[in-house]
Amino acid sequence: MFNDKPELCDSKGRRKHITADERMAFLDAAHDAAAHERTLCLVLTYTGCQVVEALQLTAADIDLAGDTIFLGAQYGQLRGVPVPQTVIQSLEIIHGVSRAQKMRDGGRSAKLWTCDRTTAWRWICRIMKEAGVQGPQAAPRGLRHGFAVDAFEAGVPLATVRRWMGYQDTQTP
Repeated sequence: MFNDKPELCDSKGRRKHITADERMAFLDAAHDAAAHERTLCLVLTYTGCQVVEALQLTAADIDLAGDTIFLGAQYGQLRGVPVPQTVIQSLEIIHGVSRAQKMRDGGRSAKLWTCDRTTAWRWICRIMKEAGVQGPQAAPRGLRHGFAVDAFEAGVPLATVRRWMGYQDTQTP
């Protein structure tokens, strides 16, 4: 199905995105991970953002009432991505988002994760391995690509998927 779509495969024809079954296995494995690792997995899975974008999130970027995570503020291309309420609830419980938002700066100084990109990448790859996901999709990029494929297959317009992922160029797949 995907072999005729090079943007969905690597140079060897291997799939770059996780499937729905792999996503479920990944989220199940993440459930057993440390709390901060679990919330990072949820955010990456349900927003399609890059690891570096997730690591820059602060409490101010979480809309508790609107079930939305705002990405890209530091790059001047703020975009809201709707997420399941369970993701927002997890961020509230683990990171104390509402408490941080009551700070003088509205939560802008309250980063959700304090690890570096390499550590976060290792967390994701370890949890992928625990979930039995193998191949080029067993990395944060696989979650990003999987998010896009899942959204498109669910009927979300391509322009909306591109906006959620932060693509400014309308020709970017």
